[in-house]
Amino acid sequence: MSKPTILIFAPREEPPETITALEGLGCELVFGERAWQLPRATHEEAVVEAARNAVALMGTSIRHTPISRRIMQASQRLRIVAKYTVGVDDVDTEAATELGVMVCHAPTESNCFGVAETTIAFMLSLLKKVAERDADVRAGKWRTADNFAYYVGSRASDGFPGQTIGLVGLGRIGTRVAQLLAPWRARIIAYDPYVPPRTSLPTASRLSITRRCCGNPTSCPSTSC
Repeated sequence: MSKPTILIFAPREEPPETITALEGLGCELVFGERAWQLPRATHEEAVVEAARNAVALMGTSIRHTPISRRIMQASQRLRIVAKYTVGVDDVDTEAATELGVMVCHAPTESNCFGVAETTIAFMLSLLKKVAERDADVRAGKWRTADNFAYYVGSRASDGFPGQTIGLVGLGRIGTRVAQLLAPWRARIIAYDPYVPPRTSLPTASRLSITRRCCGNPTSCPSTSC
């Protein structure tokens, strides 16, 4: 009998110990092409061919070539689609249910909190105009009027209320972003149709957030909010 095949459809620096463990269990690993993860292209035909006879599909996000019914039907032996990122919006879960294929993901702190921290980093970079001011300094300029940065938090000295930052999506990532912003004393409002209102965090409509906020991080799939 042939070895069970695992297709890693979206490879992302898999730890050597993981590869060793799977191979030690007698599995044959097939690695997908990096191009499958690139935007503005679909590689369903190639993924279908690679998925033939696979017992498992695993990988990171692959939104431009999602795991479709056709891909899952390519192998009669397929039992699981395992995502080691957050969310399964790039997997046809309805088709998986009908086909008896388990779908799982990894909403771990290292995934969710890493995204939240990167969100804060980008937000501060934009508000503080880090790239623009770096370019100014390199060009021999200093504190040019068009590149003054925004002050983020509130101030007791002059009553400045702080920036209003709106979160679209208040799951693990959005909630962590709010927690990280709390010490800055900025005003935080949120929109999430699946989360009940919280007394500790004002809510608003998505349109209102777009109009009222200086920062508008979105931590949900585009189809869910």
